Formats: sequence, structure tokens, C-alpha cells
Amino acid sequence: MTTDRPQVKYPFEFDGRWVLRYHIPYTVEHEGHTHRIVATIFARPSVHGRIQVSRDGQLVAEYDELVPGSTVEITGDAWRVTEVEYRARVVLERVPAETKEEAGARPVSRYRIAGSALAVLTLAGCGSSSGGGGEEPTTAPATTQAAAKDKGPVCVGEAPRDGVHVLRGGGFQLPGDVGVQYTEAQADSTTRKATLREGDRYESGQRQWTVEPGGQVTVSDRSYTVRQICSYRVVLEPKASADKAALAAAPKSMEAVGGSADAPLCFTTNPEVPAAAGFPAEGEELSLVGNGGVQRFPTGLSLTVSYLDTGEGTAGVAANCAAIPAAAYEDVRVGDPVEFAGAVFEVSDLTEKAVRITRTKT
Repeated sequence: MTTDRPQVKYPFEFDGRWVLRYHIPYTVEHEGHTHRIVATIFARPSVHGRIQVSRDGQLVAEYDELVPGSTVEITGDAWRVTEVEYRARVVLERVPAETKEEAGARPVSRYRIAGSALAVLTLAGCGSSSGGGGEEPTTAPATTQAAAKDKGPVCVGEAPRDGVHVLRGGGFQLPGDVGVQYTEAQADSTTRKATLREGDRYESGQRQWTVEPGGQVTVSDRSYTVRQICSYRVVLEPKASADKAALAAAPKSMEAVGGSADAPLCFTTNPEVPAAAGFPAEGEELSLVGNGGVQRFPTGLSLTVSYLDTGEGTAGVAANCAAIPAAAYEDVRVGDPVEFAGAVFEVSDLTEKAVRITRTKT
């Protein structure tokens, strides 16, 4: 079967297969409008994905509870989920035109449509949502409801001035073309532990360690001491002076060029980089709009609000830098600390439209 509909160009699609990397925004130009697609992956209650679609900065569709076999529709094209890999990717394959009607009738995934987007409901693949149209409540999916509050304390241990800050849910590139991720946190109101994983981004088969303050981690024959564990970061101190010097070296330029070339700006202990990021001053507020859009900063950092649930009082905020997920804060609440590019913030307000964070002392 053939169709007169023009083929939409999807970034990095190959042979009908499209890999959406975790928290990496993809831009699709279609019919004079800019669409952004962002995939998020959750572990609870079992591994599943979520895909958000925005059009000209407005969130128009959100597909949730995605597992292999789920179907979604983006700019009128039907896709089937073939793989969901935690903190790594959601893989889509095109649904042939002759089976599109069958795929569209299969309610495997839940989705929401923003009320202001009634004119573009075709992005969601039907005239109305399963809940009766664009007025469907914007409560969070079941996987984000009743999120457990962190038991604290916020931090255990002392952070050295030149420590490596590995952010919660993200990875950090280390000298020697290796990296480390902060994947899980454990707290019991008096102590803290963290699970670290080898590599600057998730891949199957990577080693991982459960660490405490004062513990040691060896990544590709390079040793680091765990100096501080917080709800939002783990601070490591390199043992080798050469590694300390490499991490503290000033980048050749404080302006990002895009992609992996920004690694010297994104993964550094140099104190000048946070000042060049364009963050507000201490005590001032930064508003992250929760419409599926991306907020970019001069040093290569990009921030995305992955979800907002004012009913439960929780939100998700993700950071990317040098094409690497640098942080993924899930279920944050008012009062929780977060960190981006060496600057610490406190979540000061959650509204239906934005996550507001206030700059604090590092």
C-alpha cells in the first residue's frame, strides 16, 4: 500500500528503526512546526518508558507505561515499541501503513493530551483521548504517585573543593576515557549509601558498587575516595595527582559547540565553569517550564522537566551535557536540593506549568 502523505524526517531513524536515547531531546520539523520528542525510562513497578511530544513549545501528547509491543503516534506516523532499556533508550519501529489502523486501536500505552492542544489532537493519533478528550486530568501516572520521601540526612561526609560531583541519575566522564554513574541512593535517617555504576552512561553488563563515605572505588585502574554522599550527588576525590590536574584544567573555551566536544565543559572541577553557565545569583530563582521543551545554557548544559504532578507534589528534572545524561532527579519535592554544572539549587515551588528552583550555596 502506498500513501500520498510526505515522509517525515526523524533524526537518526535508520531502516524504519528509531532509537530514542534516555532524556535526549529530538527535534522533528513537520508542516511548519517544531516538534520535540523526549523519552524517559522508569524502574518501578517494572521497567517502562514514557514519551513526551511537544509542538512549538507546548506539550501536546504524553505516552506512558510503554513496554515492548506498545504503540505510539508522532506527527501522524505510527510506531511500535520494540525495546525499553532502563536509563538507556526506547527503541521504536515503524508500523506499516496497512496495519496502522490495527495498531491505533490497540490501547497498550496510556497517554495524556494537554488541554491547550485540542487543535493538534492528531499528534496523539485519534480524535479524543481514552478519558474523553483534551480535558483529561493531568495527574501523574501510577508509577510516580505516592513517591517515597527520602529519609535523609541530605548529606554525609565532607566535599573537598576539587571533588568530582557525580549527580543523581547521571554520569560523569573521568580521565582515561571512562566514567561513573550515581544510580541509586539508600538512607535510614542517620547514614547514607550510594550505588555507583561503571561508565558515563548506562550499558548492560557494567560493574556497580555500593559505597559509603570513606570508601574506595577503582575505575579502569584509577582510584577514587568517596568523600561525600548526598541525596542529589556523590563526591569523589581522585587519588592520583595527574587525574586531579586533568579534571581541574581550564577548558579551551567557555562556550559550547555541541555534542561530545563539550565534555571539557561538562565534566570538570574547574571553578570558573559554573560562573560561565549563566545561572542566577545565589538566592535568585530559575524557572524550568514543564512543557516538554529544553532550556539550554552557554556551557552545553540542557535541562528538561520530565514530568510535573502538583497533586502529589513531585516532579522530575533531567540534565544532559555533551550528549550524556548528567542528572535525572525523579520525585523531587519543594525543599529538595538538586545540582547542575557545579551549582546547587533548592526546589522552591511546583506549579502546573513550571518547576522553580532557587540558587543556594554549593
